[in-house]
Amino acid sequence: MGSNNDGYVEISAYLRVLEKRLLSTASLGRIMDAPNVPEVLRQITQNSSYDFSALQNPDEYEAVLKEGLLAAYTEIRKLLPGSLVTEIPAAQYAFHNVKVAVKAKHTGKNADNLFSPIPLEDMADPPDYIREAIDAAEEAFKESGDPQDIDVVLDKLMFKRMFDLCEKIDNAFITDYVMESVDFYNIRTLLRVKAMNRGTRFLGQCLVAGGKTEPEYFLRHYDKPPETLAQIFYYKYFGGITQKGMESYARTDTFAGLERLFDNRLIELTKSAKLVAFGPEVPFAYILSKENEARQIRILVACKQNGIHGDALKERLRDNYA
Repeated sequence: MGSNNDGYVEISAYLRVLEKRLLSTASLGRIMDAPNVPEVLRQITQNSSYDFSALQNPDEYEAVLKEGLLAAYTEIRKLLPGSLVTEIPAAQYAFHNVKVAVKAKHTGKNADNLFSPIPLEDMADPPDYIREAIDAAEEAFKESGDPQDIDVVLDKLMFKRMFDLCEKIDNAFITDYVMESVDFYNIRTLLRVKAMNRGTRFLGQCLVAGGKTEPEYFLRHYDKPPETLAQIFYYKYFGGITQKGMESYARTDTFAGLERLFDNRLIELTKSAKLVAFGPEVPFAYILSKENEARQIRILVACKQNGIHGDALKERLRDNYA
């Protein structure tokens, strides 16, 4: 469909109606006070499109989330035949499946339960970009014998796939989202490589091109401690968001705070699609909002399972789209 928005008028109106069934911020606030997992799931069933009422075992909630996401992808693909807007968020699942398949082959372990159903790809007869990804992952592992190299190669190919799709879709909002995702990936990669003390050569192999900042910028600051990086990136990436995230990483030695702040930034970016009457932004943002909704539910359930309540739970949740 390219940049022609005419084909998106009807589905945009339809998705605006579906957005009303997303878990709202107000509902989320009430559900946080639920005393246990069964009550959390009961209230989510009342306030969203997910239905957990038939579950015999609350621990099986993940299957319902997967079914809900798959249904969202399937419906949009049916309503927009030939459109590529769902393929960008689906790329994470497609390349996850390649990782699982290649690693399972070399470990000999059955990994059937680890595959994601979201891409709707036939792994027995995959499209060309999947075949190329499998070949590249196999070659990387053959050369080094390090399973981590499988991840490095496939992450870079995943973003290449996303940018190839962006070029075909030709929409500034979607391209901007992918570019910021690359920047955040590179920041996390910089910190991980520093923590492993692998050096700039390995970092250069891991960094992804195409973001708003070229890989050379990250290489140039490799030797800086996290506290200094927080100041350096303050003016480069959304001010306090990156600074607070890096300070959290320096303080806790975990990515939890950084990931939450980066996720919130991408959610904020996604919300800007609400200002668009119709166009590829609307189905793209709807899929992302469903992804975020599922993530919120996972966090809620996991916290209740582990006895985490109150402010500690709030600190783990992301911002809400609805």
